[in-house]
Amino acid sequence: MANKDFDKENFSMIAIVAIVAIVAIVVLIMSVSAGFGKASAISIGNYPTQSSSRVGLATATMLCGDALVEPGEQCDPTMSGTSIPCSTFSNNFTGTVTCDASTCKFITKRCTGFRGGYCGDGFVEVNNSADLAEQCDDAIGIDGRTCATFGFTGEGTLACTNCLYDTSRCTNTIPTPPKYCGDGIVQKPNDGGVNELCEGWQYIGRCADLGPYTSGNVTCNPEQCVYDLRYCY
Repeated sequence: MANKDFDKENFSMIAIVAIVAIVAIVVLIMSVSAGFGKASAISIGNYPTQSSSRVGLATATMLCGDALVEPGEQCDPTMSGTSIPCSTFSNNFTGTVTCDASTCKFITKRCTGFRGGYCGDGFVEVNNSADLAEQCDDAIGIDGRTCATFGFTGEGTLACTNCLYDTSRCTNTIPTPPKYCGDGIVQKPNDGGVNELCEGWQYIGRCADLGPYTSGNVTCNPEQCVYDLRYCY
């Protein structure tokens, strides 16, 4: 009888240990799964690795070297006029400064002018005591310069911020595309004053529907953008 009681007690202990072990394994599996979930959210900068396209969006707003002077830039090394007189920045500067290919900005340290001083002292220094190549001075402001000074064609406001010209609020006027026969759009009129009827090698319809014809098809004359009746009979 005592052996039976002992076996029951052993069985109960084994069952409890097994249950505890199973619970511990379940908790461990859940912890590992949660860890993998967190690992998948490891980020580069401020963006998750799964959303690399968002990183592209963050950097695509200004692309130095794309043959456009965009807000935030002062020049583009692939365009003409990338070398300008240093006096563009200050009447006290002499020499010529070239567009920096890595920043799309002008580095006035290559100009000849005042040195030393500090930003906000009322003077524009080519290299101040903080090793900053100034372009303007916060105490003076833009001093008659505008967005057009840096090649912008639209409206906007040029600023002098921390002794550097800030073009982030400058804009460019988007030119109106030309209207011509062959541009894929039926223009009425186009830039030549012609009211186009069609575009390209376009099928128009049956000749019998357009005039005193009994057979043939009407197409578009791609060079004049008018109906071609040569195949109507």
